[in-house]
Amino acid sequence: MPHESSPKHLKIVGPEGNTLERVLAPEGLLAVAPKLPAMRTLSLELVAFEYLEDLFRIIAAFPHLEVLCINGLLLEDSYEKRKLAFELPRSYPTADFPPLRSLNVRWGMGHGEGEFLHKLREYKTFLRLQSLVVTFSERMRQQEPYETFIPAIGELLHHISISGTFYRTPVFVPPTYARLTQSLASCRSLRSLRIGYPPFVCNLSDQLCTLLERPDAPFPQLQALSLLVPEFAGTQIVGEQFPGRLAAAMLRRERYPSFATLTVAVQAPTFLQQGAEARPEGEGDPASAEWMDDLSSMDLGGESEDEDEGGDSEQHIRKDLLAQWRAFFSAFVEVEGVSLNVTFQDHPTYE
Repeated sequence: MPHESSPKHLKIVGPEGNTLERVLAPEGLLAVAPKLPAMRTLSLELVAFEYLEDLFRIIAAFPHLEVLCINGLLLEDSYEKRKLAFELPRSYPTADFPPLRSLNVRWGMGHGEGEFLHKLREYKTFLRLQSLVVTFSERMRQQEPYETFIPAIGELLHHISISGTFYRTPVFVPPTYARLTQSLASCRSLRSLRIGYPPFVCNLSDQLCTLLERPDAPFPQLQALSLLVPEFAGTQIVGEQFPGRLAAAMLRRERYPSFATLTVAVQAPTFLQQGAEARPEGEGDPASAEWMDDLSSMDLGGESEDEDEGGDSEQHIRKDLLAQWRAFFSAFVEVEGVSLNVTFQDHPTYE
C-alpha cells in the first residue's frame, strides 16, 4: 500500500522558449519515483523528450498513477535522431502499466501524438480509462488519430471534452471534423460531454445535432452537456437553428432520461480575461461556480461605473453578454429537472 504521507500530485513545467532547453532526461525522475509511491496525478507541461518511450518509462514508474496531464509536450525534432530511433529496437516498458482513469492531452506542435495513442492502447490496465480531455492546437489534421482512438475506448468513457486553443486558422476541415464527431457515438456510457467551438468552423452545430438526433440515442446516460463558445464570434458560430434542434433532441425524456444540465461557457473578450493567475491552486475547473462567483465580484480595473465615459462598465458588458447567450438558449429555461448555466470561461481552454 502507498505510504499515506507521500505526495499524490506532481507537476513538471519546462522553460518557455527554445525546445532543446525543454528536453527532460528520464533518469532523474525515474530515480525519485520509488520515493513517491502514492503518486496519483502527473502533469507534464512544456517539456520535451528525445524519444516517445522515455515518456512511457516515466508513466510506468508510478504504479498507482490515475491522472495523466500532458500540456504542450514535444518530441525532439531532429530528423537524424528520429531516423535512428526508428531503426533501433524500441524499449517501451513491459511491466504492468498504471491504472489510468483520466487522460488530459494537449500535444505540442510536433510529431508523435498518433504513436502515443496507439501504444497506449496496448496496455491492459488502460481499460480503466473513464475520462478523456483533448485540446487541439493550430496543427492541421491533429484530430485524425482520435478518430480511431475514441471508438477503441468509447465504451469505457464517462466524460469526454474536445476543444481547441487556436485563433488564427481553422484546425478542422468539415469532412474530417464530421468523422471525429461521429466517432463519439461509440461512447455509450457517457455521462458528460464538453465541446469547444473553434473559430471558422460553421458545421459543428449541425454535426453535433445530427449525432444527438440519431433514432437510437447515442448517450442514454448523458447528464450534462457543455459548450465553450468564443464570444467575439457571436451566436452565429452555433447557428440560429441550433438551440431549437438541441432542445428537441435533449429534452425528450424517453431518449435522454438523465439529462439535467446545459452549460454554455462564453470565451470572454481579451479585456475581460483578467485574474487568471489569481485563481487559487486546487480550486477546480476555471469555469466552476465558485471561481465564476469570484470573477463576478472582481475589480476588473479601469474607471468606476460612475466615471465610465461610455456609460457601460466592463461589468455591464459582461452581464449583457451572458444575458444574450441565456436568451439564445431560452428553450432550456424553466424546464423541470433541467438547469441552464451560462458563465464566462477564461484562458486557457485547456482543462
